[in-house]
Parts: sequence; C-alpha cells; structure tokens
Amino acid sequence: MAVFLGGCSFAKKQQLVSQTYVSMGTVVGVNLYVEDMELGEETQTLIAQELTRLEDEMLSYRVEGSEIWEINHSGGEPVQLSDMLYRYLSDIWELSEKSGGALDVTVGEVTRLWNIDTYAGSPEGFALPEEETLAAALENVGYEKIVMKQSLTMPRGMTIDLGAVGKGIACDVIQDILEEQRIPAAVISVGGSNLIWGKKENGLGWMIGVTHPREEGTYLGYLRLEGGCFVATSGDYERYVKVDGERYHHIMDPDTGYPAKSGVCSVTIVSDSGLLCDALSTACFVLGKNEGVKLAEQCGAEALFVEEDGTVTMTEGMKKLWLTEVK
Repeated sequence: MAVFLGGCSFAKKQQLVSQTYVSMGTVVGVNLYVEDMELGEETQTLIAQELTRLEDEMLSYRVEGSEIWEINHSGGEPVQLSDMLYRYLSDIWELSEKSGGALDVTVGEVTRLWNIDTYAGSPEGFALPEEETLAAALENVGYEKIVMKQSLTMPRGMTIDLGAVGKGIACDVIQDILEEQRIPAAVISVGGSNLIWGKKENGLGWMIGVTHPREEGTYLGYLRLEGGCFVATSGDYERYVKVDGERYHHIMDPDTGYPAKSGVCSVTIVSDSGLLCDALSTACFVLGKNEGVKLAEQCGAEALFVEEDGTVTMTEGMKKLWLTEVK
C-alpha cells in the first residue's frame, strides 16, 4: 500500500511536516498538513514517543516488561491487564470468533518456527519446519484456550503475537493524537496500515494507491477516500521466501500451521477502525474470497481481493471507491 498524492495542491498557508522512521518493527510515515509548523513538529514528536511507549509497555513480545511479554512468560499464571490492553484483546477475540479462528493471535509459536521475517528476500539457510515440530507448535495455538476477564490466564507454552493487529492499533492511537492536537489533515502509514485524516483545503478527496501484488513498483488501482478512515493491505508479496518455486509467506493459517493458501495473494480493507482494518486484512486473507467478503460485510468494512490468477473481487461499497486510473 502506498499513498498517492498526485494532483493534490495545497494553499500556501498549509504546509507539509513529514517524517519517515522505523518503529514497532516497521517503517512509519507521518505526513501532517498544518498551518503552524511548530504544532506540526510538536505532533510529530508526540506520535514518535507514543509509538515507542505502545511497543515497549504493551504490545511487544520482544521487549522485556511489556504487557504481552509478561503474558507470554507467565507460565500459566493469571496476569492483570491494563484497561487499554483488555479493550484491544476483547475486540481481537470478538473477531477471532466471527472469523472462525482465521484470526488467532496465539499463533506465535508457529510464526517463530517458520521465522519468515529473518529469511524474507534471502532464503539461504531457510528450512521448512519438521512436521513433528510443527504439529507440536500447533498444540499451543487456540485463542479459545485463554481465559480473559480483567486478568488473562494463558496455558503454559502458548505465545501471543500481535503482529496481525499492532499496526492498526498504532493508527488508532495516532488518530487520537491528531484529534487532540487539532491537526487539520494527515496521511499516516505504519507498515501496511494507513490512517487518512481530515480534509485538504482544496476540497479534493485523498488518493491511495493499492500495490499490484505481482508487478513490483506498480499500482493495481486507486482508492478515493474521505478523511477519517483506515486502509490496510495484507499480501503474500510483502514478506516471503521462495523454495523450489514455492512461495512461503508470513501470513499463517492457524488451522494448518502453514502459510495460508486460500487462493488470494492480496486483501485490502477500508474501515473506520485501525485495529479492525488490520485484523480483517489478515483474517480475510486466510479465509479467501468467498468467506472473506462475508466477514468484511458482517463487520461493516469494505474489502478488495486479488486472486492468484489476477481476478479482482470487491464488496459493493469498495466498488464506489475504486479507480483503475487517475485522470
């Protein structure tokens, strides 16, 4: 997913404050359109600080002392949850149930076993997991095995990985900052999740380019959007390893323990929630086109599916947003 701003002009009093950096294990792009440069720079600092805090104190399975790290190292004992994490996990669990387990953040042991991120783009040293080892990892997958009230009790050996939802959560948090700071317009990207915020002075909608999953450096088409929405894309072209012509990507099927093979190579979601948008892009990818469309519609979101043969399928609402070219 990439932001396309061609043909978008701004009045002279509206200036762009832009930063790109790495946070939460991905590339973050923050583009603020402001009349007050000092306000823009202050907001950039607040966003960077909040992303670091979000990762270090709550979402990371790597950072010792974060809430997720504490849960993963609880040894089966209950862990008290902050109000914020409790709300996030409740929303995640709800979507896990609606998707029939296609979204399952307890797939962490399987993800570690494949370790696609380490070998993406460079398969030297990569080896497929042993079937016996993979079967053992699958025994430790299953959101329904977790007991969650205001505390969370997770079976020993299970690992939560919020990679499928963390970037969307970050976009939700950033939206709150933009609102508090009264930023008039912004385009934010956190990996494959994007926040489109506010209105431009010229009154034109935002144009978002959807990456072609099989033609590097090109767009499949464009979305014309109004501010106040989120866009997320999950695809098998983002992080993968090719072995003997077979593509092994990072989106795991919680049922099989293998990279999902649902007939699609890319899913794009438009929603009014960053968390939901991010989570749905993963769940719908795992489910495939037919069941994925049903889930997106059930959740009040719009979806676009690209199948491996190049066929594009959209929800009715997405068709109204879609352009094959920009004039």
